[in-house]
Amino acid sequence: HGGVRAAEYVKQNLFNNLVRHPNFFSDTKSAI
Repeated sequence: HGGVRAAEYVKQNLFNNLVRHPNFFSDTKSAI
């Protein structure tokens, strides 16, 4: 996987996906 479409997906979704992880605020290292 790669290319412009993959980069665009990450740009649009990475942050939201991370903060939705149930352990993001209590155990950020594991969530990432």
